[in-house]
Amino acid sequence: MSFGHGLAVMLGGRAAEALTFDEVSTGAADDLARATDLARRMVTEFGMSPALGPVRLAGDPQAVYLGPQFGLDSRVSQETAARLDSETRRLVEEALDSASALLSAHRGTLDGWPSVCATRRR
Repeated sequence: MSFGHGLAVMLGGRAAEALTFDEVSTGAADDLARATDLARRMVTEFGMSPALGPVRLAGDPQAVYLGPQFGLDSRVSQETAARLDSETRRLVEEALDSASALLSAHRGTLDGWPSVCATRRR
């Protein structure tokens, strides 16, 4: 499974909630936080951003100082940091779109899931 697919899986609950109830609650907050963290690592640590290229932008974990670019290499410009934020957002939004599309394609299964759960409890 690629990281992008992993992000979509992480956001599946949020996508299902939006599709089923036409709104989202705070229930998927941890999933969203974990997906955002992974997307940021994809860009800063793993060089998995076409826009920023195969470079490491993360700072040295031994020398972390709280500041406006927390966790970034001190040589990263404000412009690059802004692009990093945009890329992180793009990855999360694409993963959410992917999860939503997959669930929409299998809406019948999604709608039938509560009855499957109730049957298994008996």
